[in-house]
Amino acid sequence: MVRIFKFKPDADNKVFSLQDLNFLWKINKQGGNYTTQNIKVNGAIESISIDPSSRHLAVGSDKGYVSIINMEGPALISQKHIASESNTGVMQIEFSTLSGSGKSVLLVGMEDSSVFALEGDTGNMLSNSMVHPKKPSRALFMQIIDGPDASVKGDVIKENALKESLLLVCSEKAVRLYSLSHVIQGIKKAYNKKKLQGVCCWASTFYSPCLDPGLILVFTNGKVEIRSIPDLTLIKETH
Repeated sequence: MVRIFKFKPDADNKVFSLQDLNFLWKINKQGGNYTTQNIKVNGAIESISIDPSSRHLAVGSDKGYVSIINMEGPALISQKHIASESNTGVMQIEFSTLSGSGKSVLLVGMEDSSVFALEGDTGNMLSNSMVHPKKPSRALFMQIIDGPDASVKGDVIKENALKESLLLVCSEKAVRLYSLSHVIQGIKKAYNKKKLQGVCCWASTFYSPCLDPGLILVFTNGKVEIRSIPDLTLIKETH
């Protein structure tokens, strides 16, 4: 279930905190200062993403459904069931904008590490093919690594700046980087990949104004790895 709160204009221009909102919800489910709209989705929600330009909300569920909602309505634009090879749920979704055209796309990562792209405005598939590893592995994390625009600071561009945007997918057994344009076209070619020694249980990225983005991996045996992006070189390892 997706519940959207729409606040009414107030003479005092009051800003509600989450605590205020929780209190109002308990005493009056249709409060005087706001209205609510409920939209049912198929399955339990696993991931959400918002496109600020279009005011579209995307929701991925554990049953493999991806729903795109226009929050201005609110109205359900699209609800699509994604049939992956192992019939898994949606692990993560993320909106992105195509450079040049400005077109909105929705990147969808499934629990079996397969990824694909939808049109952000309609929910239509951009390719008939999914990008996936040869052997399915439980996915943990997905993130878009931006290309040259994200490496610009003032008028200076880093010498090692990425020439294109990449999609990072981390699973229990491997880390893979795909060209974002290849994912959109359904081309199953990895930009870079690294098989992991051990079972990874958590992954995330970190950023610094002066350094390239990095990747943190935590393993079930307590080991922690820090790797560079995009070459995935091991920088630091602790136990």
